[in-house]
Amino acid sequence: MRMKRKIVWVVVGCLMALSLAAVSCGQKDVEVTIGPGVEVGGGEEEQEEQKPAEQEQGEQEVEEEEVVDSDQPRYGGTIVLPANSNVTWFDPGDWVGGGMTLDLTMQRLWDGDWSKGNAGGYGTGESDFRSSYDVRDHKMGFIAENVEFVVDDANDVGKIIYTIRQGVHWAINEDSAGARIANGREVTADDVVFSLMRVTRRTDSMIYRANPALRTAIIEKTGDWEVTVTVPVSRVLEAAKRFGDSTFPLPQDVVEELGDLRNWQNAVGTGPYILKDYVADGSARLVRNDNYWLKNPVGPGQGDQLPYIDEVRWLIIPDVSTRLAAVRTGKIDAIFDVAFDDAKQLASTAPPELIQISQDFAAVSPMYIVTNNPELPFYDVRVRRAMMMSIDFATIEESLYDNSGNLL
Repeated sequence: MRMKRKIVWVVVGCLMALSLAAVSCGQKDVEVTIGPGVEVGGGEEEQEEQKPAEQEQGEQEVEEEEVVDSDQPRYGGTIVLPANSNVTWFDPGDWVGGGMTLDLTMQRLWDGDWSKGNAGGYGTGESDFRSSYDVRDHKMGFIAENVEFVVDDANDVGKIIYTIRQGVHWAINEDSAGARIANGREVTADDVVFSLMRVTRRTDSMIYRANPALRTAIIEKTGDWEVTVTVPVSRVLEAAKRFGDSTFPLPQDVVEELGDLRNWQNAVGTGPYILKDYVADGSARLVRNDNYWLKNPVGPGQGDQLPYIDEVRWLIIPDVSTRLAAVRTGKIDAIFDVAFDDAKQLASTAPPELIQISQDFAAVSPMYIVTNNPELPFYDVRVRRAMMMSIDFATIEESLYDNSGNLL
């Protein structure tokens, strides 16, 4: 219903514009006086002059095409999305992933390059970003403008050198104690050093517990805008993934004053949105961050300040049937993790203009196994190759994924 209402208003707007254009084209030497006894118009003869109907119709078609068919992105609006559970963490040090609030309010050192995906039909299409492929060429620098790797095999020394992007500021939000402390200041190399040290030294951090080899990583500021991480060569990829993909830099002064960011009302980040409200078992509300730094990289809106959408709302709906009913009736704008049978039912029962089913149903996050122990059989590449050859991936894709999976 929301979509139909928007279309109606666009059409009405076009008709109004066309009417005004037709009236003004039919008059010449028009005088407009604004004030008591408003006068609009010229002589009687001038008002009777009209253009041929064919020409007037042609102008209407051009005007309508410009307004309705433009690909130029527009600002505004609210997107409503479902979540099947409450937010379980607001401090990024407690976990290695993002989440429905962290992924919108904070940013990693690097992340997926939107222009390498579909990007509204204007990207390169090298990735669909449906899974954690972790391909270096599909990434771009966010908090770290550039990342350089230096490996010295002879001395077993690996270095990751991050060049911190200048001009990135912490969000301004008077409702957040953390944001008030940061006060919109610029992100610094000291913030990044502090954040990487925090996740590798704090005993209750997920990275500290899951990646003990990184506890001894040397993390230091090596320039005004440079941070260098030094680890053994065998740990370079582990450090790159955990520090690049799994760590959200935090403002050092905020954490030192507040202790942590586990209270959602202390939230502060550099992402496109600001967390303004959260109610457990209810919803999370995020609004546009006007202090955001990133611009649209491709398409008709290239160079536009991001984001376009004014507000993002997450509705916490644990029950599957309720989520399906919500998307079927247009109460929410999208739904994720839908079972095959439910997706087919949505496609057959909901209005076709309301429901669009993605054909790439199976989106998973692959687990990585590092085979660097020569005492184990999987260290031998022939064993790994034999295991891959023995698995019937085609049958798994056909039966388990209903012919809708993608074989990597």
